[in-house]
Amino acid sequence: VLYWANLYMWVENVPLDGKTYANVWHVVRLLIQIAAIAGCLFVAAELRSAPNA
Repeated sequence: VLYWANLYMWVENVPLDGKTYANVWHVVRLLIQIAAIAGCLFVAAELRSAPNA
């Protein structure tokens, strides 16, 4: 859901705090979000597979 808002911002060139960003920064945001999602999925899998104490 979060990336769809960023995709809209990228495609429509919506300013953030009055400033628009170059394509490279949108790609950087995409990579950071992918890493964050992967990290969350990893933590969730670790928590699910942890034995009950």
